[in-house]
Amino acid sequence: MSTPTEKKKPLYKRWWFIVLAIAIIGGVAASMGGGDSADQTADQTASSESSTAQQEIVAGISDVVTSGDFEIVVSGLGERTETIGDEYFQEEAQGEYIPVSLSLTNTGSESAYVSDGDIKLVSGETTYSSDTGAIMYADDAFAFEEINPGNTLSGTLYFDVPAGTEVDSLTFSGGLFDTDAVIKLN
Repeated sequence: MSTPTEKKKPLYKRWWFIVLAIAIIGGVAASMGGGDSADQTADQTASSESSTAQQEIVAGISDVVTSGDFEIVVSGLGERTETIGDEYFQEEAQGEYIPVSLSLTNTGSESAYVSDGDIKLVSGETTYSSDTGAIMYADDAFAFEEINPGNTLSGTLYFDVPAGTEVDSLTFSGGLFDTDAVIKLN
């Protein structure tokens, strides 16, 4: 005599599978969501309060500006170019590179790291980061360096911007809670 065998439910009809699928879909949707306007308003209010509390320091090319434990001096802007490197190994810009020559001095009492991500090029309301890919092809570029107290790091950062972009300033943040230094470039 054979006993009737009980058929198993397919995986997608089991209650735990459905709960798990809903949780995963909800998590993905929440992480991709743009947030609600109340959160954005709170963020804007907080950022405007912090920006009024921390007035920016504004200077020009060749001026010494302090932010945190660093002094920064922008020597100047180099000639715009579409490529960096030699004839065999080079990096091509999406638009054009604007080379910015600068030096950073650690004025603190401990060694500190400086990153090219601390330095931004500004054109109107648009902010540009330096092209870290260009660092491999330029002789004097830097990305992430440790500077001992009293030492100076000099080099060039390459910003990939749309051709013909007029830049206004360069900003440098010496640390999370430090006042941003703004260097006018025109």
